[in-house]
Amino acid sequence: LDFDNVEIQTFIKAIGEMTGKNFVIDKQVQGNITVFSPQQISAEEAYRVFQSVLEANGYTTVPAGAVIKVLPSKDAREKNIATLLQDEAGGLEDRLITRIVKLKVGSPEEVKKVLDPLVSKDSIVQAYSPSGILIITDVESNIQRLLKIINALDSELEKNTSSIHVYPLKYANAEELAKSLLNLPPKEVAPENQRGRPALSKNVQILPDKATNALIITASAEDYTLLQDIIKQLDYSRPMVYIEAL
Repeated sequence: LDFDNVEIQTFIKAIGEMTGKNFVIDKQVQGNITVFSPQQISAEEAYRVFQSVLEANGYTTVPAGAVIKVLPSKDAREKNIATLLQDEAGGLEDRLITRIVKLKVGSPEEVKKVLDPLVSKDSIVQAYSPSGILIITDVESNIQRLLKIINALDSELEKNTSSIHVYPLKYANAEELAKSLLNLPPKEVAPENQRGRPALSKNVQILPDKATNALIITASAEDYTLLQDIIKQLDYSRPMVYIEAL
């Protein structure tokens, strides 16, 4: 692939010739794109790159019989996009789909509050409490990430008094900070000579979300207040030096 600032319609035509797929392009699909690949890739890989380029520019693909429609993502939700149940295999493509997720014990409304900050502005998360399900419309690759978060949250912990919180970080790395916080001693086993150190309940759960650099915390009000104080002390701007070299 070697496209340097070419019209997106030219790019779509080239992908069609490369993959043998037929495209119908919405008149709103306009602009120029640049894509470089340092080595040869297969037609399947090229199509995934194609979907990623569309997604990055606010467009997506919608299969319609023998053709594939290319249109703005905001309009695709009204079309016949693919709908997958929880046990149906998906993929890591950047196409827009709707995924139906059945929760085991979690509250759909509570899990929705966690997911809302983690999806793009054009995506939708709907909660249907009577059936205990979530309906998510987003690009397939992002839904796979959300499913990992949902599975972690949908546990026996939502049966107690714990609540779910999303804490976006400004400077610290979410994955590294989560490891540090999980190493805090639990209250039940804190030694007598360490009573002054912060201690958490053993049912606290901290899940880092790399894409948004946020911490997803399941904890009681008391534990979350303690975690907030600790995170604020650790989430600070590190001293940096700016160097220009020739």
